[in-house]
Amino acid sequence: ESGRMVLERIQVDLRECVEEVVSLLAPAAYEKHLELVRLFYSDVPRHIVGDPVRIRQVLRNLVSNAVKFTETGSITIRVMLEDAPDPDGIATLRVSVTDTGIGLSPADQKRLFTAFTQADTSATRRFGGTGLGLVISKKLVEQMGGTIGLESEAGKGSTFWFTMRCPVIEEARAEPPSGLRGRHVLLCDAHPLARLAVRHQLAEWGMEVEDTAELTRLGGMLAEFEAGERPCDLVVVGLARRDLEPERLRPLVDALRSGAVPLMALASTVDREELARAEAAGFAVALPKSATPAALRGAIERLLGVEEAAQAEAGRASCCPADARPAGGERILPRLRVLAVDDNRINRKLLTALLCRVGLEVDEAESGQEAVRLAEQRRYDLIFMDLHMPGMSGEEAAAAIRAAERGRRRTPIVAVTANALPETRARLIREGMDDCLVKPVTEEQLVETVRRWALAGPERPPETARPRAPEKRAPAPADDDARDDARARAVRIAGGSPALADELFAMLMEDLPEQRATLVEALRAGDHERLRGCAHQIHGAAAYCGVSRLREAARALESALARGEAEAAPALTESLLAEVDRLLERPAS
Repeated sequence: ESGRMVLERIQVDLRECVEEVVSLLAPAAYEKHLELVRLFYSDVPRHIVGDPVRIRQVLRNLVSNAVKFTETGSITIRVMLEDAPDPDGIATLRVSVTDTGIGLSPADQKRLFTAFTQADTSATRRFGGTGLGLVISKKLVEQMGGTIGLESEAGKGSTFWFTMRCPVIEEARAEPPSGLRGRHVLLCDAHPLARLAVRHQLAEWGMEVEDTAELTRLGGMLAEFEAGERPCDLVVVGLARRDLEPERLRPLVDALRSGAVPLMALASTVDREELARAEAAGFAVALPKSATPAALRGAIERLLGVEEAAQAEAGRASCCPADARPAGGERILPRLRVLAVDDNRINRKLLTALLCRVGLEVDEAESGQEAVRLAEQRRYDLIFMDLHMPGMSGEEAAAAIRAAERGRRRTPIVAVTANALPETRARLIREGMDDCLVKPVTEEQLVETVRRWALAGPERPPETARPRAPEKRAPAPADDDARDDARARAVRIAGGSPALADELFAMLMEDLPEQRATLVEALRAGDHERLRGCAHQIHGAAAYCGVSRLREAARALESALARGEAEAAPALTESLLAEVDRLLERPAS
């Protein structure tokens, strides 16, 4: 909030940065039946020195825009070495995002990296906050010693790219895993770049790959393998989302089933039901194409019976990032599986990170519908449920889960809300919730809640059958927007992790441009429900990022609309927009 930003200089795993962005945005791409491909050129160093939060922020912005403006086709992320390391070990890296979307006219290209003014409503409507996000990305890239640009043709798509000047960490190239070296794989994917990406990854592990774009050729290639001296160890098939329909799946699997050669599907979906459908049809395992290399390698090792598979098994199944999991002696709680439900990705990120850090396995759901579906598929020890979600609210999701579990063990459901009123808490517990936490939630509160509910057995502990009083919080310091106070608040909320606090703030800054456009449009249209929903999103995110002035402005608008005070909406929206602009337009240093 101080108007200053300092870049970190720490070791960065470039592949991990890209994989995290792909995992985050793949669901939106697959929902539109798009291919999302990432290509790492072989000479790109694995580790550099830089700021991983800012690199992810820029890449998220570019990929998010590509998904937004592409209706058919694909999005390809390329990571390349533009200039080899100089005598000081400084290299220039180039990251590009190519889409087959609507493209941009020369006039639009010229103004895209120029900050929009508040009065520039036509551009804001057209780009939905995209221009503001690109302005922020441009500043970040320039701070990293690079440049950002684009090549585009209206109607044919765009390539957005950025470069970084950064120190390279020299390290010996890793040896391929011995259990995969020399194994023969047949690979089929109709999309040439998706096929190339998988081929490169398998070859990096020492596997020998033969590939084709045509499913009709795959059966013949498999027969040739079986007739020859070289065995085929694995068949990998890339599937578009339309290929997951039952009438397409069954003939495909029947044509490929041969002896003991396992079949693996890599599909353009993250939907568990669709992946399960592929496995039910005869694939030994089905993974999303967005699966990380670690997850892909682990699945292949298990299919081939490689001994090393067990060594990497821990930590691949859940949403927990590797650096958020406790080391051997640091586990605070026994290994339990919990579900974190929130439509706000910042809230979800923090909740997941804190839960993972104390030793829990966490699944995530970003809607009430998804929460109900996951609760039907898997038994959870505890569910943390946000209340205000579009489509199906937290209360409705909890009711659906309760209806489905009649006659079975009751899963504790804890509401997570910004509303601390006693009557709200009492109502939630009457309606089927077991407990209620008030945002922002601390790690200590989460640990106490898990111990109280997930470790207390199937019966409700009698002392918690009524709502607990909200935790008393220390008053804010007088200079609430001083840099040290804001920073300390953010780190405290993030469980003492400066890196997590920085990542949450970067996500907030990435989301604000589009949320600003939504506020303007909703106010102009008199859509108070949409206005309230957007204010709720900003309120929750700002609370977790320690940005108090933005949080209070969003809370005031949300509360007024909840009370039906529509006449207050224009003034309160303008106040909120002023706080958004204060953050977006702050000078970088």
